[in-house]
Amino acid sequence: MFALLSCAQSPGVAQDPAAPPSVLEDFCPFEYGCDFGGWVAGDSMPVYAERGDRDSRIDVLPPGACIQTLGADMVVDEPGLVVVRRAFDGFEPGDTLHVLSYAGEGYYAVWHDGEVRNIDRAWPREPGTSVAAQTMSIPRFSYWVRFGEPDDLRWIALRNISNRGIRFDLQFGWDEECNGAETVGAARVRHGETFEAPLPDGLVFRLRPASHPQNPQGWRIEVVDPDAPDDDYSLVATPPYRFSNPRYVDTGYGLTPEAALAWSPREFRFVTNRADYERAQGALGVLLWQGEHTEEEVQRARATHASIYTRRALLWIEEGSVREAADGEAGLIEWMQVRLELYQPPPKGH
Repeated sequence: MFALLSCAQSPGVAQDPAAPPSVLEDFCPFEYGCDFGGWVAGDSMPVYAERGDRDSRIDVLPPGACIQTLGADMVVDEPGLVVVRRAFDGFEPGDTLHVLSYAGEGYYAVWHDGEVRNIDRAWPREPGTSVAAQTMSIPRFSYWVRFGEPDDLRWIALRNISNRGIRFDLQFGWDEECNGAETVGAARVRHGETFEAPLPDGLVFRLRPASHPQNPQGWRIEVVDPDAPDDDYSLVATPPYRFSNPRYVDTGYGLTPEAALAWSPREFRFVTNRADYERAQGALGVLLWQGEHTEEEVQRARATHASIYTRRALLWIEEGSVREAADGEAGLIEWMQVRLELYQPPPKGH
């Protein structure tokens, strides 16, 4: 597994190279990337005038309020400390790592020797025990999300409350209603049929039926350029990249036809042009087989994949019918009513 930092290629670093940074600018700590734009408040949310200053509170958003977010920075309230006990990832026994923030997919942003790196967690979450390294203290960090006008920015603060990974004290995030998701296609699709719908940038959404009776029965979600219909632009942008995936509307990986129908909506992403498809494909070739590459190559591939712009969509399965397994034949989806929604594009570069 690997981190997907779609908000920025690398975290911003404080000016003083002798001290750990207090802010990671344009940072994304989530496995599935960060889409800004219309976010909805799930709780009452204080609004601040200054990033990192909880004394600058100026307003409160009520639950259900929508705002147009612009980006976010991770404020390191207090770095965690980890002491290396066994060499790993270029660190030597005795090295002290300042743990700044969770960075997605089991990776953490750490500061060492004047440099911020994203590394796989190789230490226990609780102080006092040792694997490759010993935890001395746990990091405290808060995600400060900005909105408003460039000359009048406002901030929402989400405090991490988990000792492993990330979990915030307040509920706040992307919402389709706040972004006016648009229905771009709908159809009743029967077993063995193909459904297509046009997308922006000359692309085509396609539900492609299973191509062989021995394959899991159902469909694959694809986004293609008509000039290269065999290259799926959603394949390189929709995690997880191994095992079951929202793009598989079928009976693979032990799913029954009923369970496949019940998985709705199915969220997927896609790149929007040939150049980004090739960049994403190349980066994934490194990230999925990291043991065959150097650490530098892996870090470069991770930054490349994180920087690629993607669109976000939902396939809703509104109803359907299944044929039960009988007489040695596997069960399958006889038909389903689907609706395709496309999110308004998030700001590029985030």
